[in-house]
Amino acid sequence: EGEAEYRALESAREVALRKVLGASRGQLVTQFLAESVLIAGISMLLALALVELLLPALGHFLDADLAMHYFGSGGMLLPIVALVLLVGAAGGVYPAFYLSRFQPARVLKANKSSAEASGSGMLRNVLVDIRWIPDTVSMKILSSKVGDFLGFPAVDINRPAVSELGGVVKEVFDRMFAAAALLALSPLLLAIALAIKATSPGPVIFRQPRLGLNGRRFDVYKFRSMKVHKEDNVVTQAKAGDARVTPVGRFIRSTSLDELPQFFNVLLGDMSIVGPRPHALQHNRMYSDLLEVYMLRHRVKPGITGWAQINGYRGETDTVEKMRKRVQFDLYYIQNWSMWMDLRIIAWTAFKGWTGKNAY
Repeated sequence: EGEAEYRALESAREVALRKVLGASRGQLVTQFLAESVLIAGISMLLALALVELLLPALGHFLDADLAMHYFGSGGMLLPIVALVLLVGAAGGVYPAFYLSRFQPARVLKANKSSAEASGSGMLRNVLVDIRWIPDTVSMKILSSKVGDFLGFPAVDINRPAVSELGGVVKEVFDRMFAAAALLALSPLLLAIALAIKATSPGPVIFRQPRLGLNGRRFDVYKFRSMKVHKEDNVVTQAKAGDARVTPVGRFIRSTSLDELPQFFNVLLGDMSIVGPRPHALQHNRMYSDLLEVYMLRHRVKPGITGWAQINGYRGETDTVEKMRKRVQFDLYYIQNWSMWMDLRIIAWTAFKGWTGKNAY
């Protein structure tokens, strides 16, 4: 696993390097060859012009019979052509080798030596474009937005993607949607409450502490679906065929109707319509030690439904891998949030998100 992560990191760094250079490897080679041919051609033209100017003088130094003996019937022509080609090759390939961006390391090395020779080991005297690439590939972060903090450049590492305006729009939408849902579903809420009260002793509403935005505690509301019992510092998740679940509770859990009172949590500002599902405090403590990015999901308000839920990651999390997948989808939602994404999740939940094989 470590080797695979290392290879992925090296691949990402290579991609980043190509972006910095502004071209792919093939484009760099093409540019290198084009520069070489162009400079070589200019060098040969200059060499021809120089030979044309110096030809009378060269006649005094070169013996025509000797040239005929060594170069054949071409006489003076062959040495002139050889001279032009030699000058062109030297004038084209050698400078292009250093001028081309195909060799950025050599340019940097030369400039670094120049800076050190001038008494400075820093890059302020380097006369090339300098870019700093933070190693964010190996970091588990929510964002890498660069901002200003008290006049200093700062990188936001765990700030959600929601802008201030987007946050206001989401907040207003949540309150209005929750109020409309409670009004429209009030007959159903009353019927469920009467059924719970008539079939099992105990309160209609079940309250349990959860962590909200930035770790603020609140009580989440649900219709009671189990027999009244007490658990000391332990929260046992419901399983298939759980004896604690009442007959009415089994139905409302399988259809997620037990979650409807959480619209009151949304009205109170503790929850959002869409967001990561809130877990029991005991589970937070356990998984925050097992999954290094687990607590990042609390950088936004928890939701009644979420990206993980509509993708099948709901219900019991009896393995660490199941929770890892759920957290992965939660972080994807936080990093890529948009109002359109919320509307899609709500629509998907309305059509197929209320039931599932893991809802029991």
